[in-house]
Amino acid sequence: MYGRILCSLSFLVLGACSTYQGDTTVTPTASLAAFSAFTISDLQAADSDAVAAGDQISHACYPALITFVQSLPTSPGTVSGAFSAFQKARDIRHGIEGGLPTYLKIGCAPLVMDERMLIARLAVIGGVAAP
Repeated sequence: MYGRILCSLSFLVLGACSTYQGDTTVTPTASLAAFSAFTISDLQAADSDAVAAGDQISHACYPALITFVQSLPTSPGTVSGAFSAFQKARDIRHGIEGGLPTYLKIGCAPLVMDERMLIARLAVIGGVAAP
């Protein structure tokens, strides 16, 4: 269950990164703190949208995700490319292997469960379209 939640959160973060069209002057040595700030602003925007749309399930999750992202360790150093970003992700994963915080499980489990069929369908569509 925790792996699925973590995997879903990873897809959300990676999806946000792949579509980011912000400041083009960012150097490859952008810090993890800058990424965290981007993620938090993205989560705040998503939460505002959820509130405006009356989506109580998403609104229960986003504030918990914001708290969680803010609690992640921002170790010194920078992300200078794909491999250092990969290693930072591994560092974070190792830091939370003992389990996700209870507030995050309670806040986001309904959202993950609500969207699990959509995620499964997209995976099947992607698998069928790949060959």
